[in-house]
Amino acid sequence: MSRIAASAEIADTVKIGRDVEIGENVVIHDYAVIKDNVRIGDNVEIFSFAVIGRLPKSAGVTARKLSSDFEPVVIGSGSVISPGAVIYAGVTIGCNCLIGDHASIREGAVIGDRCLISRNVTFNYNVTVGEGTKILDNTHITGNCKIGRNVFISAGVVSVNDNNIGRAGYTEGEITGPTVCDNVSVGAACILMPSVVLGENSIISAGSVVKKNVKPFSVVAGNPAKFITKIPDYLITE
Repeated sequence: MSRIAASAEIADTVKIGRDVEIGENVVIHDYAVIKDNVRIGDNVEIFSFAVIGRLPKSAGVTARKLSSDFEPVVIGSGSVISPGAVIYAGVTIGCNCLIGDHASIREGAVIGDRCLISRNVTFNYNVTVGEGTKILDNTHITGNCKIGRNVFISAGVVSVNDNNIGRAGYTEGEITGPTVCDNVSVGAACILMPSVVLGENSIISAGSVVKKNVKPFSVVAGNPAKFITKIPDYLITE
């Protein structure tokens, strides 16, 4: 049975599934779809044509086996889900987050408080993002990727998780995306290769292709990315 707070404002055209909880002062605009097993905190706003709680479907063409058992979708208080965004099953979004227009967040993602996931950003499965992180337009975050706190990822960044480019199928534990540690800044149009670790407070210059681990407090640039200098003290954040 669904529970909807009396103070929630829900447009007549919204579709709401089973076992949904909607908190106080929530606003849901026209033609949004709230699937089964969704928990929406207080003061959340969901804009038109957003889909919350979509189940993944493979049509028999994906190498990775899809689960059919997911925890509830949780959207933390004060968050905003923009028009056309799609939040899959089993996703947790923290408080005071902004999910941009037409963003796609696949199953199993965990996003911390006060994060910005901007327009047309795509997350694949099982991504974790620490609090205060910002990921800008048209960036792709690959499956099994870990992103720390207060990270800034600029527009058009691509991350990948399979050095075999799909030729060897999917083996859990071998297909891993980058690990982006706390306070890292990634410039526009970078490519982050599988399993690389971007050390704390490192800076990846725009257009770089990162094929090897980056040491903490380093600035790297180029294809392949190479060490340029240590970052100045005034750019170090905690």
